[in-house]
Amino acid sequence: MENAVEEDIYELLKAYEDSEYDLENKLGEKQYNETLKAMQEIKKEADKEGRFAVEKDVLDVRTDEQKGTANLHNGYLINCGARGSKLSGGQKQRVAIARAIVRQPHILLLDEATSALDENSQKVVQLALEKIMKNRTSVVIAHRMTTIERCNRIAVLEDGVVSEDGTFDQLSRQDGSHFNKLKGGLSTTKKD
Repeated sequence: MENAVEEDIYELLKAYEDSEYDLENKLGEKQYNETLKAMQEIKKEADKEGRFAVEKDVLDVRTDEQKGTANLHNGYLINCGARGSKLSGGQKQRVAIARAIVRQPHILLLDEATSALDENSQKVVQLALEKIMKNRTSVVIAHRMTTIERCNRIAVLEDGVVSEDGTFDQLSRQDGSHFNKLKGGLSTTKKD
């Protein structure tokens, strides 16, 4: 039963009903039945929402060579746990980005979109984001300079106010600017 906490409602319900744990006697018939009924209702809602079904070449039009050799063993059927509990922070972030991109939004808002990714994953995701941001209004909030260096306009906030704005190159040429301090990794806190 303790392993079921990481699983989806289907696994949790299966473990709850398992006679091995004898939960009905431990909890009492009334509490057991109330909890069982609530879990069954959650399962019904999950059934209504459906599960992922594999659809080939609907969204991904890349060639096999472009996709590379890395494959998930179960593809879309891989079990990610309840609310993605079996995914790392970086994996959750990539799924969130994919969900946003699939919707083909006119305006794309990315708030620290690559912050939980390692450097190599960040480069791959950043290249994909740059392609997706073309011909689309995109607002990118980031601390990593590599995330914003190709943006056509950057606004630097200092104490909640825009203190500087321009392209990456324009801001980089301003000596002693807040942007350059951030870029250089220097402390920007004011000293009394």
